[in-house]
Amino acid sequence: FFFQAEDGIRDHCVTEFRRVLFRSGGEELGEAVVALGGKAVAADLAPVTVGGLLGGFALVATLWWSYFAWNVEAGERWLRGHGRPFAPGDVGAAARMARDAFNFGHFPLLAGMIATAVALKDLAAAPLDPWAGAARASLAAGLALYLLGHAAVVWRGNGYVLFERLVAVPVLAATVALSPLPAGGTAVLLAAELLVALLFEARRWRRLEG
Repeated sequence: FFFQAEDGIRDHCVTEFRRVLFRSGGEELGEAVVALGGKAVAADLAPVTVGGLLGGFALVATLWWSYFAWNVEAGERWLRGHGRPFAPGDVGAAARMARDAFNFGHFPLLAGMIATAVALKDLAAAPLDPWAGAARASLAAGLALYLLGHAAVVWRGNGYVLFERLVAVPVLAATVALSPLPAGGTAVLLAAELLVALLFEARRWRRLEG
């Protein structure tokens, strides 16, 4: 019945999954942002410290953009049958796609957000110190889960391969592991690398949609 219902009902499904993402992983990232903001507004901070904290904000903003600005209406279109083609009346195929993309497919994104938030809280505590080994591992795993999870969701929805994200994951992991910079500086570098990948991805997506 769900996949034969009005578009508004199907759109509501996608909206609810986004809310779950916000309430769960978004809450963890939100706590990290609060920690960064609380430290940034503290008195007597050197400009370099504030800059390091802003690096954490930049990374969070880039991660959110990677999810919502890729194509905010993609999920609704998939459920209307504009992604991978469904045979006429094949409600089961549409239901399986929704289950895989919007249920199972979002678990890696959620786990990635939580793991990334752990490292960002360390950054808030000491923005001018390099990340410790555990924080580096958490950040590398979090970024990989988040980006690969979204790539898997898109592939399941319409068969597109987000090559830019697949390339970005090892680049980001190497940066996390090898960067000698303070945590704030590494966060700025990670945000810049991810932004470049997303800009190339957006350009290619526009050509595909055009």
